[in-house]
Amino acid sequence: MKFEDLDFWNIKFSLVISLFASTDYGRSRLESTINTPLLNPEISINRGILLSESDHNSFNWRLSHWHTVLKAWEKHSFLGYGLGLSKQSIDSKYLPHNDYLRALIEGGILGLFSYLVLWGIYLTQSIKLVRTSTLDSHKDLSLIITALIIAVLVGMLTENIWSHTVFFFYFSILFAISSWDWNSPEIVSLTN
Repeated sequence: MKFEDLDFWNIKFSLVISLFASTDYGRSRLESTINTPLLNPEISINRGILLSESDHNSFNWRLSHWHTVLKAWEKHSFLGYGLGLSKQSIDSKYLPHNDYLRALIEGGILGLFSYLVLWGIYLTQSIKLVRTSTLDSHKDLSLIITALIIAVLVGMLTENIWSHTVFFFYFSILFAISSWDWNSPEIVSLTN
């Protein structure tokens, strides 16, 4: 990647942030983010947790909720509470809003390790398919799946992605299709 390309992407990113900040909604979201420990060094995590009761800031609320989840996890750290019991374990009507924490509280250390191994297998298999694909359509599908996996891994930091069954149904189908041997004579004859 050339230096000029980086300047181009920086300009695009700045333009998108500027357009977002030019709306009332964008300004309110950016202001609420500034009032979190994420962007304001004067606010400690403990203060952010205390602020979550009154400021209606989703990031501070997540910090408070995650703190509660981790305190509950300490009671059953190795095997967790069981699948689907993250809400009951903290006596809340909300999921943890972090799939890694959810895997930790529901499956314990063993469950989180298994969860990370599963995603590691998905990612390494999709990267392997991108590198070894000889057909452009197979390489394109594998690149899309790799991008989806990375997006899901990032999104799971602050959201309940694992709860979206329909997404994972279609994702599993696409992943299976991309894992087929596209160089077999039957598939090659279909693409020609």
